[in-house]
Amino acid sequence: MEADANAKVPMLGKGGGGTHTAHGGNGVQTTVRMSQPPQSFLATVLYSMKENALLVFTILGVILGILLGCLMRYGNFSDPTKALISFPGEILMRMLKMLILPLIVSSLIAGLAQLDAKVSHQLVTQCLDTHFSRFSMLFRNQTRRSLNNNIEYSVAVY
Repeated sequence: MEADANAKVPMLGKGGGGTHTAHGGNGVQTTVRMSQPPQSFLATVLYSMKENALLVFTILGVILGILLGCLMRYGNFSDPTKALISFPGEILMRMLKMLILPLIVSSLIAGLAQLDAKVSHQLVTQCLDTHFSRFSMLFRNQTRRSLNNNIEYSVAVY
């Protein structure tokens, strides 16, 4: 199969930059220039890490946190030291809980507002039915435990 004489032929060589010249069938000279010479693997990795620095530091922080946590398990720390170490984590967890609940409630309200009345009524009915059935099961089981404990106690007393 014969190559098209008018097609541009890209330069596929390594390094050096430079140009490749081809003569088309109509006598026009075509020059294709490479914008950048090929980079080494290490340079490509370093460039990618620089572009995604936040991701790299986040992953490094997680790995260092896991390693530090595993190493600290073998330490003998007093109770006040343990409390000081766990304090920032407790604050973070409470702040996340404080943030998540309003987001969930507002998402539910926005989702229900977009539904028509019939579908919304069915959804609310099913949710309340599930909630009350679980509550009644919990109440029933708690009542049975209470009655069983009272019966066992009364038998043990006599």
